Order: sequence, then C-alpha cells, then structure tokens
Amino acid sequence: MKISKRWGLSLIVLCALGAAFFLYWPRQVHLDVQGVKYHLGEANAGHEELVRVKIDSEVWKDWKGARTFSGTIDIQGSDIPLTESEQKIKINLGEGAGSRLIAYNGYHEITGPFRYIYGSFYADDPLRNVTINVFEQKEDGGSEWSSDSGLMVSAPASNRTEALEVANKLMKKDMRGEALK
Repeated sequence: MKISKRWGLSLIVLCALGAAFFLYWPRQVHLDVQGVKYHLGEANAGHEELVRVKIDSEVWKDWKGARTFSGTIDIQGSDIPLTESEQKIKINLGEGAGSRLIAYNGYHEITGPFRYIYGSFYADDPLRNVTINVFEQKEDGGSEWSSDSGLMVSAPASNRTEALEVANKLMKKDMRGEALK
C-alpha cells in the first residue's frame, strides 16, 4: 500500500512539473509576413505601403502570467540607426502602451550610450498578429504618435482595411471604445 501512495505522489509531482515546464518555458516565435505601413485618418487613406515584417524572438511568461518578448523586429524600409548587434530588444507585453515600448539601446563613439524609441508593440498571445505604433521624429528631437494621424505597421495584412482590423483588435483595451480609422 505504501508503494502505491509513493507512485501516486510521484505522478502528481511529475504532472505539476510538466505543466509548469509547458506554461513557463520560453517559446520560439518566427514570423515572416506581409504587412501594411500606413498613417491613420481618413484623409490619409490610399497612401499605404506593403512591407515585410519579420520577427525572430522568444516569448515567455512569468509566474504571474505576464509575457515578455526578447528578440528582433525587422520592418522593411525602416531606417533604425543601429548596428545589427544592437537591434535585439526586450519588450514587456503587459497592459498599457508604456509597457510595450520598442526601445533600442545603442552606443555612439562620440556621444556615448543612447536609447532609440521606435514605437509601441501590440501582439496577440501566439504572436501571429502584430501592430506597431511608430513614433515619428519631430524637429526638436522628440517623437510623437497620434490616434488621429499616427504612423502604423500592422501584419499580416494585404491592404489598409485588413491592417486596421488587426490594429483595432490588438489595441482595443488601450483605445477605450474608439476605433482607429
């Protein structure tokens, strides 16, 4: 009888360890799809550009269930002023736009370390649909994004309508009932 209880307890422990391994082990994500780069606002309709979006990363969850992205995001035509080795980023995929910043850390020989903020990253849980609010550089050196006319990249999509569907689905909580147009 004691042997049977030990086997049962061992089986329960093994199942718990297997479940923890399955839930918390980093998951490899490789996404290479066509997306659309566009400005929001009805006045900007018809000025979209097809782009290739390539993501190579690991995504894992902590014990509270918060997801973290670690890897690279490559958007065709983006001129990010970084070397290839500086393009690996880490993004907290928690709630709120501030936690989803795509922030690259780099080093310039003359000015020293710097941080380049590209935008905010939104993705569904299996990381099959993504949208990025691209911060546009202003003349004073700052950057901005607006839900009225901001620059977006959404994928997978083959036209503006599909891109807006992806963006509205992924940004629903942050937009608080408003729809991007």
